[in-house]
Amino acid sequence: AGKRIEAIFQQMDQKGDAKNGPVIERVHLVISPFERTIQTAEALRPWFEDRIVRTVVQPRIREQEFGNLQGDDFKEFRKAQKKVG
Repeated sequence: AGKRIEAIFQQMDQKGDAKNGPVIERVHLVISPFERTIQTAEALRPWFEDRIVRTVVQPRIREQEFGNLQGDDFKEFRKAQKKVG
Protein backbone atom coordinates (compact mmCIF):
# COMPACT_ATOMS: atom_id res chain seq x y z
CA ALA A 1 0.00 0.00 0.00
CA GLY A 2 2.90 2.36 0.69
CA LYS A 3 3.99 2.53 -2.95
CA ARG A 4 0.42 3.20 -4.08
CA ILE A 5 0.02 5.98 -1.53
CA GLU A 6 3.34 7.50 -2.64
CA ALA A 7 2.20 7.42 -6.29
CA ILE A 8 -1.03 9.23 -5.39
CA PHE A 9 0.89 11.99 -3.61
CA GLN A 10 3.34 12.31 -6.49
CA GLN A 11 0.44 12.78 -8.91
CA MET A 12 -1.15 15.38 -6.66
CA ASP A 13 2.10 17.33 -6.29
CA GLN A 14 2.67 17.25 -10.06
CA LYS A 15 -0.64 19.08 -10.49
CA GLY A 16 0.85 21.99 -8.54
CA ASP A 17 3.14 24.44 -10.27
CA ALA A 18 5.79 27.08 -9.56
CA LYS A 19 3.17 29.82 -9.30
CA ASN A 20 0.66 28.04 -7.07
CA GLY A 21 2.92 25.60 -5.23
CA PRO A 22 1.97 22.05 -4.29
CA VAL A 23 -1.66 20.95 -4.13
CA ILE A 24 -1.18 19.71 -0.56
CA GLU A 25 0.09 22.62 1.53
CA ARG A 26 -0.77 21.60 5.10
CA VAL A 27 -1.20 18.13 6.56
CA HIS A 28 -2.79 17.04 9.82
CA LEU A 29 -2.21 13.34 10.49
CA VAL A 30 -4.79 11.70 12.75
CA ILE A 31 -3.90 8.07 13.24
CA SER A 32 -4.97 5.09 15.34
CA PRO A 33 -2.59 3.65 17.94
CA PHE A 34 -2.01 0.49 15.90
CA GLU A 35 1.58 -0.19 14.92
CA ARG A 36 0.90 -0.31 11.19
CA THR A 37 -0.79 3.11 11.17
CA ILE A 38 2.10 4.60 13.13
CA GLN A 39 4.52 3.04 10.63
CA THR A 40 2.52 4.48 7.73
CA ALA A 41 2.60 7.94 9.33
CA GLU A 42 6.37 7.65 9.78
CA ALA A 43 6.70 6.67 6.12
CA LEU A 44 4.65 9.73 5.08
CA ARG A 45 6.73 12.21 7.08
CA PRO A 46 9.63 12.50 4.59
CA TRP A 47 7.19 12.90 1.72
CA PHE A 48 5.40 15.84 3.30
CA GLU A 49 8.57 17.38 4.77
CA ASP A 50 7.59 20.65 6.46
CA ARG A 51 3.90 20.49 5.49
CA ILE A 52 2.87 18.37 8.50
CA VAL A 53 1.23 20.72 10.97
CA ARG A 54 0.63 18.09 13.64
CA THR A 55 0.23 14.40 14.26
CA VAL A 56 -2.37 13.07 16.69
CA VAL A 57 -2.64 9.46 17.84
CA GLN A 58 -6.36 9.01 18.43
CA PRO A 59 -7.41 5.75 20.13
CA ARG A 60 -11.07 6.35 19.23
CA ILE A 61 -10.36 5.51 15.57
CA ARG A 62 -9.34 1.92 16.01
CA GLU A 63 -10.47 -1.16 14.15
CA GLN A 64 -12.94 -3.57 15.62
CA GLU A 65 -13.17 -7.25 14.79
CA PHE A 66 -16.61 -8.62 15.49
CA GLY A 67 -16.21 -12.01 13.82
CA ASN A 68 -19.20 -14.32 13.77
CA LEU A 69 -20.84 -13.48 17.08
CA GLN A 70 -24.37 -14.67 17.71
CA GLY A 71 -26.68 -15.25 20.64
CA ASP A 72 -25.11 -15.33 24.11
CA ASP A 73 -21.59 -14.88 22.71
CA PHE A 74 -22.64 -11.55 21.21
CA LYS A 75 -24.28 -10.41 24.46
CA GLU A 76 -21.08 -11.18 26.41
CA PHE A 77 -18.99 -9.42 23.79
CA ARG A 78 -21.16 -6.29 23.96
CA LYS A 79 -20.89 -6.21 27.77
CA ALA A 80 -17.09 -6.44 27.57
CA GLN A 81 -16.98 -3.85 24.78
CA LYS A 82 -19.01 -1.34 26.78
CA LYS A 83 -16.55 -1.66 29.68
CA VAL A 84 -13.64 -0.81 27.36
CA GLY A 85 -15.38 1.97 25.49
